[in-house]
Amino acid sequence: MRHAEVRYAEHDGKGIAYEVFGRGPSDILLFQSSCPIDLLWDLPQLASFMETLGRFARVIVFDVLGHGASDPIGDRRGAAATLEGQCDDALAVLEAAQADRVSFVDMSLGVLGVAFAATYPQRVRSLIVTHLRPSFPEVRSACSAKAHGSGQARDRELGGR
Repeated sequence: MRHAEVRYAEHDGKGIAYEVFGRGPSDILLFQSSCPIDLLWDLPQLASFMETLGRFARVIVFDVLGHGASDPIGDRRGAAATLEGQCDDALAVLEAAQADRVSFVDMSLGVLGVAFAATYPQRVRSLIVTHLRPSFPEVRSACSAKAHGSGQARDRELGGR
């Protein structure tokens, strides 16, 4: 399994890199964003996890556009940057891998898995998410601080506070 071949699914003229490995009665679509798929096997803990999954299921793992071995986003910025665009890319990978229904394992933020299951429920047998959070207060705090800071600068420029 450590030498899974990188293949490419095509969607809207772009190549989406994916690998298929393992054997079993069901398919797992694994999404993670910590490492490009062609380097997954170089991380011992992740390689061990992947090998374990591959012992009981056929595993499909992919890089979204603009990451890893997939094509750059290029002129498809708008569609590829949206969650809907990424869901369509995941569907293209399933089609290329000839997978009907999968257990979607989202090891990123959980958002793509949830959106995919809501968009294509007939293609999802089960959904497993990690790191799913209802909000990101640190982002909200950073944005608020930035907005507040720029507001102070604007006030100083206008002779205010």
